[in-house]
Amino acid sequence: MTSVRRFLFRSFLICIVIFSIFVGFAYRALTKATGRVYYPKERKKRNEQRRDRLVHQYGAQPVTFTTQDGVEIAGLLVTCPDARRNVLLCHGYRGNKEQLEWFLKLFPDSNALLFDFRGHGQSGGDMVTIGYLEEHDVSAAVQFLQTNPKTKDLPTVGLGISMGAASLVRAAAHGAKFEKLVLDSSFSNLWEHIGESFSWRTGLPRFPFLPILARMFCYLTGLSAHDHNPAELIALVNCPVLIVHSEQDTMVPVAHAHKLYEGAKENKQLFIAPCCRHGYACKDCLEQYSEKVADFLVEQFA
Repeated sequence: MTSVRRFLFRSFLICIVIFSIFVGFAYRALTKATGRVYYPKERKKRNEQRRDRLVHQYGAQPVTFTTQDGVEIAGLLVTCPDARRNVLLCHGYRGNKEQLEWFLKLFPDSNALLFDFRGHGQSGGDMVTIGYLEEHDVSAAVQFLQTNPKTKDLPTVGLGISMGAASLVRAAAHGAKFEKLVLDSSFSNLWEHIGESFSWRTGLPRFPFLPILARMFCYLTGLSAHDHNPAELIALVNCPVLIVHSEQDTMVPVAHAHKLYEGAKENKQLFIAPCCRHGYACKDCLEQYSEKVADFLVEQFA
């Protein structure tokens, strides 16, 4: 009997150790995914060079504004004489405002606000929630444009990449006022996207790490990845939307774009770009992308 108890006790200890290892790996993966973004030295240098170019070539002015939950957001405001609109540019996960320089070419007759999401670049915050709390950053940016003397009398168009697009959907669904939205490479459901990309992002098998990670995410953030569903929220967006996606996107499959399109209201357009890189449709298919966005901006919707 003693030997049986000893065996059971040892087995129990082994299970505890194995479970602790699973939890440790899952926690490490989660903190890496949701912790503040730190850029390698070379990338930081490129960001600084782009920022200087934005200031000197486009006349960008550094600005800051604060979200309703107290996070200070850093941005760059580009203004132009006789602007027809404001454009709010929202970068993707682990990106930064300086990367959005490329998109300024699409809006030569517009003011533009580029900003770093919380936990990114020059903005405050130590946690990244992949579009959940980032909606507050978008709402604060819209409020800034609506109150700034140089931009307050113009309508606002939002353009977001991946996480930035999902954040735009959440903000617009919850009351942020936009004239139109361009949603580039957004996921339709966060949990579905995590399930698709978890293994190649982390190098860990989906089971048992993914269920453990889901519970940890909820515990640490008070949020549920299952409930971050832009494909449902987009039904609450009242302005016209242009949904853009790369045809062979391997990070967020094109099926996500079709789900968003199905969920959107009648004033909607879908552009599937004949390229493969996630979030790079503008660069890889510049001519077609520019035409689609230009036509979308001038089109009058019922």
